[in-house]
Amino acid sequence: MVITISRQFGSGGHEVGRLLADRLKLRFLDREIIEQAARVGDVVIVGRGAQVLLGPLPDALHVFVYAPRQMRVERILQLRRLDHYDARKLTERLIDEMDRKRAHYLRVFYGRDWRQPELYHLMVNTGLTGISGAADLLEWWVGRFTARQAA
Repeated sequence: MVITISRQFGSGGHEVGRLLADRLKLRFLDREIIEQAARVGDVVIVGRGAQVLLGPLPDALHVFVYAPRQMRVERILQLRRLDHYDARKLTERLIDEMDRKRAHYLRVFYGRDWRQPELYHLMVNTGLTGISGAADLLEWWVGRFTARQAA
C-alpha cells in the first residue's frame, strides 16, 4: 500500500502523514526519492509530486490536506514560537511563497495543478478535523479501502 499526502503549507499535512504512518505501522518518507519509495510498497509519502508519479498504482491512495489560511498562519506562528505583528506578516508571505513553490514544482515537473481534485481520492480540512482527527479519518478510510481491495 502506498499513501501519498499533498498539503498546503501550515495545514499539518506532514504531521498527519507521520501520525498515520505510525498508526498503520507504515514507513514514513518525506524527502526520499519517490521511485525508490514506491518499491517499499507499504509507505506514506508526503509531497514530491507522488500523487502524480504514483497515480496509476492500483493500491495507491492520494490525499490532499488543507486548512483555512488563518489557521495555517496561527499554526506556523505557534510551531516557530513567534507572536508579534511582523512575524505574522512574514508568516503570511511564507505561506504564499511555499504554496506557490509547491504549485510550481508540480506544474514544471508533471504539467499538473496540485489543487486539481482529480489527483486525489480524498481531501481533508484539518481546520475541521484537527491533526489527530485527520489521521483518525484516514486510518478508517485506509481500512475500508484495503477491505474492498481484498474482496
